[in-house]
Amino acid sequence: DLATLATHAGFPESKDLAIKIFKSSIEQVHKHVHSRGAKLILRDHSHSDFCVGDKGESDSVIIKLLEDDYNILNIVTLRNPIDSYASLKSFGWIRFNPSTFDEYCHRVLLFLAQFQSSDIYFYEDFISAPHKNLKKYCDCLEIDFDDSYEYLFDAQKVTGDSGRKGEIIAPRERRKLDEALIKEINESKNFELLCNTYELDCLI
Repeated sequence: DLATLATHAGFPESKDLAIKIFKSSIEQVHKHVHSRGAKLILRDHSHSDFCVGDKGESDSVIIKLLEDDYNILNIVTLRNPIDSYASLKSFGWIRFNPSTFDEYCHRVLLFLAQFQSSDIYFYEDFISAPHKNLKKYCDCLEIDFDDSYEYLFDAQKVTGDSGRKGEIIAPRERRKLDEALIKEINESKNFELLCNTYELDCLI
């Protein structure tokens, strides 16, 4: 990680240098993958952009850095914020202020605002019909769909694979919600806005 090393070394204008290193690395990876007849897929860790610190970003950093040089195709997969937030709490991964459910929903809204509604897909829909929805995702990203995925997906290693795991794509039981969180959910204006805007299931 040369960018981090340069920062620790006290290089002048280390942020500009980090951007150059990142873009150069992406260029080399893209060339390597493209020369072998494949396409580069990046998983954007949007949580670190929008849900860390006192104020999140207004745009995806990766998209902002690469959009001038590449034709970027996007899809967003969104899980019900109740379950996402409950998961963050259980792992101790809440790193924003205030650390409330309503603030989390506010940041999710900021994140989603940069995308067309047609690019946004829901985790719960995928779980209910994986084959149909995965094919739809592939069409949007202009990549080939391979129906053997259901025999292979559990063997693949991907970044961000930090949640509950299993060999079968199936619904997960909701984590137990305490009374304080249920109260926050019921009173959250931003959650209500999310549900109304994106037709989410608001039921607890």
